[in-house]
Amino acid sequence: MLKFGLSAWAGALGLALAAAALPARAETIINFEEVAPVLFSASMATGEGVKSKGFVFASDGFGFSGVDDMSDPAVFVYGNAPANAKGKGLFALNADSIGLYREDGGAFMFQGFDMSFIAPLGGIGPDLSAGQLLVIGTGASGKSFLDVFEFQNSDADGNFNYSVADSFDLRNGPLVRVDFFACVFDATGFCSFSDVGGIVPQFALDNLRIPEPAALSLAAVGLLAAGAARRRRQTQA
Repeated sequence: MLKFGLSAWAGALGLALAAAALPARAETIINFEEVAPVLFSASMATGEGVKSKGFVFASDGFGFSGVDDMSDPAVFVYGNAPANAKGKGLFALNADSIGLYREDGGAFMFQGFDMSFIAPLGGIGPDLSAGQLLVIGTGASGKSFLDVFEFQNSDADGNFNYSVADSFDLRNGPLVRVDFFACVFDATGFCSFSDVGGIVPQFALDNLRIPEPAALSLAAVGLLAAGAARRRRQTQA
């Protein structure tokens, strides 16, 4: 009995490890390279916005958003683009927020993304913390999941750079929508969703990582098998 339990546990562990390794390879990467430069606002109400690889990115209309080439500061005229940008990216300016959902209205999982603060033209100075990005996922049942990420500090030249964000809390269940909001710190450390001393919440997104359904199914099988083996071993003990 013990031999069988250990074998089952080892097999389940192998499945779980294999499944855990899959999403890094089997996922959709949205980098906006196929999207023509565009500027849009208040597209959530109309169901329009930027579309890429079966997903829609829409603005709430508080500011304005779009897609542009951020690798050339001379091209991106709306503010200081991320210094390490390569190619196109999605930007949300003047306290705008972005909603992400599938074109067909279906559910999806969310892995992570690259994010950067966008400083106004002229910058805000070196080695400064600008604020945070709040990411709210809405599940099919209406349950909400929240992740909060702090923007990387400005570098010695006063520029902001993309940093990698992994959405741990949003992985708790299939989602039908993800919303991105930025806030900026005031002198007390409070993060405000409005202008603070001329600094407005605004951000850039790139390389959004969305696991493929096949990878998710295998991951679920591996985790369920590992859980069953663990319960079996506890019963035998």
